Amino acid sequence: FMAGLLESLARVNEVLGRPTIAMAQLERAKHMYIAAAGTDCAGHLGVGKVLHNIGKLHMSQGRFNKADEAFREAFNLTTGFIADQAGPPSRPFNHPGVTTRAADALQVRGHVCASLGRWGQGKHDFRVAMECYAFALT
Repeated sequence: FMAGLLESLARVNEVLGRPTIAMAQLERAKHMYIAAAGTDCAGHLGVGKVLHNIGKLHMSQGRFNKADEAFREAFNLTTGFIADQAGPPSRPFNHPGVTTRAADALQVRGHVCASLGRWGQGKHDFRVAMECYAFALT
């Protein structure tokens, strides 16, 4: 809860022209999610989401190499999380144990792919995420 609040606060500070404060809040949120990652799968997803937001903030400040690093780290983290949620290779994500977390992770990775210029993969991730959400609702 607190990490999500910090993310929202960071967005407000970025809009108000305070990128240094926003970055500090995102870093703090990232560390909160990392601490939760050992006990909660939402923590892993939270780290990926915050890294993507950190990358976007770096982009807005013209720090393209740092942005690329954050995006790649977010991509790798969400890819690992998706693999953990995937289920049997013959029918990935389409099994009784599917969770909305897999769809959430695919959605985050779709945004990261777009930030990295990987439009095709991002589009595919969004499509699979929609299928996951639909399957989870049945």
